Amino acid sequence: MMGTVLVVGADGVLGSTVATTFAQIGWQVLRGSRRPAEAPGTVQIDLTRPETLHDTAFRADLIVNTVPDHDLTVERWVLDHGGRVLNLATIPTSAARRLRVRAAQQRAYGTVVLNAGLSPGVTNLVIAHLLSEYPEADTIEFVMCLPATGMSGRAGVAFVHENLTTIGRHGVYNRRSPRHDTASIDLPEPIGRKRCFGFAERERAWLLDTSAGRVVRTYAYLDRHRLHSTVVALNPLGLLSEVPMAPFLVGRRTPPAQPSAEPIMHWMSVKRRDIRLATRTVECRGGYAHAAAAAAVFGEELLHRVEGAGSTGCFGLEEVFALRQMQGLLETAGIQVVDERSSAAPQRA
Repeated sequence: MMGTVLVVGADGVLGSTVATTFAQIGWQVLRGSRRPAEAPGTVQIDLTRPETLHDTAFRADLIVNTVPDHDLTVERWVLDHGGRVLNLATIPTSAARRLRVRAAQQRAYGTVVLNAGLSPGVTNLVIAHLLSEYPEADTIEFVMCLPATGMSGRAGVAFVHENLTTIGRHGVYNRRSPRHDTASIDLPEPIGRKRCFGFAERERAWLLDTSAGRVVRTYAYLDRHRLHSTVVALNPLGLLSEVPMAPFLVGRRTPPAQPSAEPIMHWMSVKRRDIRLATRTVECRGGYAHAAAAAAVFGEELLHRVEGAGSTGCFGLEEVFALRQMQGLLETAGIQVVDERSSAAPQRA
């Protein structure tokens, strides 16, 4: 038996996948659900009522939080009371920074690791590794390739919709038509050269302090071709902020019975003075399945680390783990990091 893990949000698509993944490799799993606990192994965790977290959290060796809670209730509890938590939810960078400041200003009793999934997560380790190899880089580029079946359930759809319709600080503004930046980027086959649009620019790829002093450009490509073409057409007109969520929900109003196994590819590049130095891709089959697999890899490693000075507080994944250390374990879990060196720079619009 590895240990006991509490999965917060276990009734969601990602949370249920995480719970199943941990159970399959020998963990005892407590499935935290907002609904009253009925099924064996299910416990009630309502983040609007933090007292529901207290007793159960003390029973767990590790907590995995999959709920996009901007108040970071679970993480604040761990800092105050002890324990370890991996956060897989794509929380705003502003909320993460507030938590880090709080952890630095008062004594922390537990360990919080943010961005501990696939993307942000494994991608953070890859970017940090690229910057260690090329410290002279002045620009980071990151493309999230979002598959048609990858936006499972309303939470996943809401994440894409929010970051698509909100123009971040790297967007181009005028009084009447804010729009995302775009770039034509040579992605690996079978995708090829695509016009990608700015995505989640204000989050700086969730890199926390790794990107300090560098330009960060985040893009997305939707492999639902009609939807992607529509986004590209509406962007220069400044109309994306008016796009409703409905087109993204087509065919996915109810959660799938099991996580999909679609090809996933995230592309990262570092440049200096517009000259590309290196690129990498993170590749797997099944976004939710491998976000859960990555969390299991990180959770097992975190559980067996010796506690000591500097081990408590709030950290980004790339501050706790290094790609060299974790790559073999990630590959065993089905997550490949591929070197895709290219000399072609994207043509910015």
